[in-house]
Amino acid sequence: MISTAANRATFIDSAKKFIADYKIAGIDIDFEYPASTERNGPPTDTPNLTIFFNEMRAGLGSSLITLATPAGYWFLKGFEMDKISTKLDFINMMSYDYRKWDTFVEGANSTAQPQSSLLDMVDSTLLYVKAGVDMKKVNLGLAWYGRTFKLEDKTCGVLANFEIDNIIMDADVRPVYHKDSETRWFTHKGDLITFDDEGTWKAKTDFAKKTCFGGTMIWSIDQEIPKCKSTFATFT
Repeated sequence: MISTAANRATFIDSAKKFIADYKIAGIDIDFEYPASTERNGPPTDTPNLTIFFNEMRAGLGSSLITLATPAGYWFLKGFEMDKISTKLDFINMMSYDYRKWDTFVEGANSTAQPQSSLLDMVDSTLLYVKAGVDMKKVNLGLAWYGRTFKLEDKTCGVLANFEIDNIIMDADVRPVYHKDSETRWFTHKGDLITFDDEGTWKAKTDFAKKTCFGGTMIWSIDQEIPKCKSTFATFT
């Protein structure tokens, strides 16, 4: 879609009409991932994506344009973030799933680790700052789900937070709090389960406030049944 001026124009015109017809605020782009070799993304994705956002901003005027972005260097390098960020209203950093893939990366530490560690979020923040991104435009991603890792093999899965809550209650589990990563974990039927809750979300929201993020975002709303009226999605 971004490979030619004609294709980009067709998409932008379509998005503009959709926004006008349904009176919505704007559009969010989730491109996973430009110039990614393991996903057969050509190197031309990177400059073409920058051109695309320049053209989209010109075409959509004051409509919101937002972008979901990776939290790690390997995929982030496919984005010219310093150039793209000036055309965006805000950026949603997908700061989760950090450790899902480690067992497949040569030389990586394959020890099971939390997939939403605050320590990894700190490293991601440094990447964005180094890339010249105004952090006030960036929302820190919070996971409303947990990852499960089999202790005897490399398979892993995902559990919505309400599913984790059910396991904790039904099996009378006492999760362990890991302060350095600001995550919780427990084992159940051979699975190691790492997840977040109100306490660890608050710690990460506090980090976002102190680090000049514009706000926070969650993935995803369907995976959590709120236990109180507190909200972690935005702050001022």
